[in-house]
Amino acid sequence: MHTIHIFQVGDWVRAHDIMVDNIDIEGFVVDNAHPKYLIIYPPKTGCVVALPYLRYDFVPMDVAPNEEDINAMIDIALAVKDREWFEELSKKLERYTPTKGG
Repeated sequence: MHTIHIFQVGDWVRAHDIMVDNIDIEGFVVDNAHPKYLIIYPPKTGCVVALPYLRYDFVPMDVAPNEEDINAMIDIALAVKDREWFEELSKKLERYTPTKGG
C-alpha cells in the first residue's frame, strides 16, 4: 500500500518502482499539480520525468541541494516562468556555502 506524501516544488524525493526491483530515481519535484503523476528532475539524467503515483512509492529525502542542483532548479524555474520559485532559489544560491566534502 502506498503512503501518500504531499510534496512541494523543490522537495527531494526517492521514487521506488514497485513493479521492477532495484529501480530507484532520486530528484527534486518540479510540478506537483498533476493528479496522476509527480513531475521530478533527477539531476543524473538531465531531463524532467513524469512518474505515475500508481507505479512508484515516493519517499521524501532529507537532502541539502548543492550549488549545481540549485542552478538546475533556477534553470527550470526560468523555463516554466515561475518567478516566485526563481526568487526563492536565487536567495538560496546567494546564501549557499558548500558543506565539507561536497
